[in-house]
Amino acid sequence: NFYNGDPIKAVQLIEDFGSKFQSGEIQFWQGYIYTNLGRYLKAIEALNISEKLGNKSVDLYTFKGYNYLYLTNYRKAKKAFENSICIEKNADAYNGLALALIRLGKDVDVALAIIDKALSIRFDSDFLYTKSAVVTELASQSVNHKDSLFNVALQLLDSAMDIEYLPYMY
Repeated sequence: NFYNGDPIKAVQLIEDFGSKFQSGEIQFWQGYIYTNLGRYLKAIEALNISEKLGNKSVDLYTFKGYNYLYLTNYRKAKKAFENSICIEKNADAYNGLALALIRLGKDVDVALAIIDKALSIRFDSDFLYTKSAVVTELASQSVNHKDSLFNVALQLLDSAMDIEYLPYMY
């Protein structure tokens, strides 16, 4: 139902099902739906229940991380992404960790290395946007190379937009 255009019905169904059967899997999907609806606090509640019921998956921690990012709780986001990466090195968690680090206003060089790890796993326009944000942050802190770093950030944005709008090949 969620992908057929009726997310409210999907939430009702999964809440109904979740109240009858406590399962880490059901609670995870409830959190997933809440995330897609922009209900980040509800998503975190569902994901926390899923974790307490034994779900310790990469996806659980990655979703928790992004929900915390959306809520601007960067410390908890950082911890969730680190938990995800401890289970399995994955591009989405590396991307989120880089975002959390630059939002915390520290470790920009580390964030740049982390986003490069994400890009080495999967070349994705979202990761290029993150790299552009990291380079922009580096530029704002730089005294000597400000203009050249801003140019690099703009080139990354252009590349990301080119990838995003490539026609699909069949």
